[in-house]
Amino acid sequence: MSYVHGVVIAFLLGLRGVTALHGGAVSRGSNAVALLGPAGAGKSTLVAALAGLGWTAITDDVLSVVLQDDSFRVHPAGASLRVWSDVAGILEVDPTAMSRVLPARGYWADWDKRHLDPACGRARCHDPVRLVAACVLEPLSESEESARLERMSGSRALLAILSNTFLNDLPDPAARSRAFDAGARLIRSCPVHALRRPGGRAGIIAAANALESLFPS
Repeated sequence: MSYVHGVVIAFLLGLRGVTALHGGAVSRGSNAVALLGPAGAGKSTLVAALAGLGWTAITDDVLSVVLQDDSFRVHPAGASLRVWSDVAGILEVDPTAMSRVLPARGYWADWDKRHLDPACGRARCHDPVRLVAACVLEPLSESEESARLERMSGSRALLAILSNTFLNDLPDPAARSRAFDAGARLIRSCPVHALRRPGGRAGIIAAANALESLFPS
């Protein structure tokens, strides 16, 4: 369901010439880091958890990026974050305080994603913010003792970005061409990393410490 929602938003953004990435983003001050990955990678959980640690949430699923003055700006979207109910413990919130995204009936009965609204103490961004790095979320690994960032470059970085666009869902060849061009420009304007991290609350803290190093001092 989240992916379908993302495709619709990406389609509409594509009609306006705006590139959409399948990812979330958080900011510190006037700079932002994108968190990219497929459905189930943990984007929403990580964005919400970082917001709970005092970072500012920009978006958690569809990230619009616009080139401005030789750097990319990421734009906020949505009034609430959407997370699975079983991560409430990791986020240290009461699951009963989160309303379901869809009613618990029929086909969607087992699709238990919840709204995490601003009342849960997560700060939200309301203005475009400069993108300083992009991170592709690797699967959680219980063998990892800490979070690690691995810099990607060249074709690997470009493929990582394009794999987390809605390239094949864009309305026409011109829109797909613009998305490809934006991806090529993005890897030239900011670093792209793979982020490996352990699971659980400890993994959130480890990821926060690793991501901190990507922001200008």
